[in-house]
Amino acid sequence: MVVVGHSMGARVAMRMAADFPGEIRACILEDMDARARGPHTAYDATTSMALKLDYPGARAFDPVGPSVADVAARLSAAMPLVFDAERVSGYVERKRIAEAPGGTAVSLVHPLGFALAYDKVSPGLRAVTPAFFSAGTLGRSSLTA
Repeated sequence: MVVVGHSMGARVAMRMAADFPGEIRACILEDMDARARGPHTAYDATTSMALKLDYPGARAFDPVGPSVADVAARLSAAMPLVFDAERVSGYVERKRIAEAPGGTAVSLVHPLGFALAYDKVSPGLRAVTPAFFSAGTLGRSSLTA
């Protein structure tokens, strides 16, 4: 079976591939906002994404604002250790934070969705990530196990 996932669905596709490796021939991931981190290293709890998640900040985030710059700044402020300037500017470039009708702007990225996806969808992936990713293969490509 070939599994295709887009955005949060890509995380679900990875989880499915991790849970059923014998059933999945290929895993195609699109627009997951994952980054190649170089060669895999052992899990380090002191640099864990879990330490970077800020649920109160995520819950308080309002995805609608008066301008793209305002929404982008508030997204960064909601979880600064996750939504750094580079990541947020990528969202603006790809129109995931964009002008909306009525003179407002909206973020299609919500920090609460990000945090919940990380906590609830991806826990089983941490141990198998090297099977799917190696430096240079991450991005808009087909990944095989």
